[in-house]
Amino acid sequence: MAYLGLVTSEHSSGGRRIQGGITKAGTRHIRSLLVESSWHFRYPFVQKSRALKERQQHQDIAVVSYADKANNRLTRKFSKMTYHNKSTKTTVVAVAREMSGFVWGMMTDNIA
Repeated sequence: MAYLGLVTSEHSSGGRRIQGGITKAGTRHIRSLLVESSWHFRYPFVQKSRALKERQQHQDIAVVSYADKANNRLTRKFSKMTYHNKSTKTTVVAVAREMSGFVWGMMTDNIA
């Protein structure tokens, strides 16, 4: 998450802690792809399409369940933050940060 620049900047001194915007470190293209794709979690996922079911038939069951778990968690996070009157842009970046964690888990085989 920090590698992609999706964490908040911080200025701390003594007992004072001030957090700012995201750091924007790392690759701008990947960060913008994650932010753009996190807009899709704005609306709940009702059911899988026939095409998606066909694509998932040839995948490992653990990978499919991990993707479903990520989808549910990210949709819940978007709706919770929106319900608590967080700004939409803040919510989208927070969901992108969370999604980068799921992508990292998939890449390192931490899908338990």
